[in-house]
Amino acid sequence: MRQNKIIIFGLGKIFNQRRVYFNFNQVIGVSDTNKKNIGFLEKEIKYISPKKICEYSFDYVVICTGTKLMREIYSQLLNEYKIPSEKIISERKYFSGISWEANSLIRLLSNRGIHSIYDPINYFAKQGVLTMTNVKGEDYSNIILEYSEGFSEAILLDMNVSSNLDINKYPYIIFHKEILEEILYKYPILRVTYKKEKIRSLDLDMIMLVKNIELEMFIITHLNFLPPKYEDYVPLWVGDKSQCQIVAYTEDGDNISFLNNKINECTGIYWIWKNTTKKYVGINHYRRYFKDLEAENIMESFRIKDILRRYDLILAYAANTVIGTNLDQIKQTINSKAFHEAYNLIEQSIITNQPSYVESFHEVMEGVAFFPCNMFVMPRHIFSQYCDWLFSIIIPAAKAFDGSNYDSYSQRAIGFFAERFLTVWLSQNNFRIKELPIIMMETQIKEE
Repeated sequence: MRQNKIIIFGLGKIFNQRRVYFNFNQVIGVSDTNKKNIGFLEKEIKYISPKKICEYSFDYVVICTGTKLMREIYSQLLNEYKIPSEKIISERKYFSGISWEANSLIRLLSNRGIHSIYDPINYFAKQGVLTMTNVKGEDYSNIILEYSEGFSEAILLDMNVSSNLDINKYPYIIFHKEILEEILYKYPILRVTYKKEKIRSLDLDMIMLVKNIELEMFIITHLNFLPPKYEDYVPLWVGDKSQCQIVAYTEDGDNISFLNNKINECTGIYWIWKNTTKKYVGINHYRRYFKDLEAENIMESFRIKDILRRYDLILAYAANTVIGTNLDQIKQTINSKAFHEAYNLIEQSIITNQPSYVESFHEVMEGVAFFPCNMFVMPRHIFSQYCDWLFSIIIPAAKAFDGSNYDSYSQRAIGFFAERFLTVWLSQNNFRIKELPIIMMETQIKEE
């Protein structure tokens, strides 16, 4: 590195300490925004105005200042003077000492909301950075350097890391750009499941692979409405297709739409399970959506994807029943005979098809909280597991349920139980769950 053509930026105390170590045959010139520092320069050392730096041919601009000014000057060179980030380095890196690379990486990841890094190559220790293995440094109060495999959100790689490591579970994979092709050859799955980003800051020039989130946010509806014009949000019409006047998926192909009047939006969930392929699936309703935590609006898909890189599932805030237990709430809102018929059919179906969940079913139904509205966002493999479990219970129960003697609301008794089933299933599964509020949007198109 010391054989490269450089421009030195900063002519203060640090420069005076380092100047005897610079090979001025390699120095094109020096620069500083403080004109007071220019006067003592020898005539043979060329001064270059910061605004003129880009007019010269050089390999690096070497920042020669104290640590307090380092980041500020880096930002100034990058944004004001338009110097490429890969050409800006610290004097530490130039002299092959400990660079700012690791500190820059920590700050960059922390700003992205990445709170945990798995470091199988001891990168931070080799860079001379304090880690959780010794003392937690002040610089990363917002980031936990976690060394327990499986709890990390990012992983640092080099070619010495075992190819048996399940790196696909990490949302962010980081390594030096020089080994990009070797990493992709060693882990070919990364070519299709991740997208590449360059991450650059002071002394930092690395590659980060970010897990690609292919998402469809289905809006289940049986009424004509105005869909939100957000990326990845798509309507799905359930019920009588002859009434659909909007652009929407309909329950064609493998479907159980004939049960719509008994299990509500669950027929839509079944259709999504059997007829779509996106890696992540979200469920909203024509008037209920996940709310943006920073605004009074629907959460856009890019925010949802960011959450999914840190959590397994997104669910609506758990609700407390207003009237007694979950059973009481259902019982007091529908016909009594419909309630008892539906309860008996559901319980028998669980005993027959999912016997290990009988106790969980009773606990949830006799409890006072559940995840409401069948609203969620899940990766496909979890969604498939849930659907396989859910429909093994509710399809036999719904087929056996005779709602002909009940009002239209009570005919949906099986569906009201099914709404609590996500809570039953989750009681025996261990996932990282992010709960979000629901926002109500009145978007129905009124008929004239």
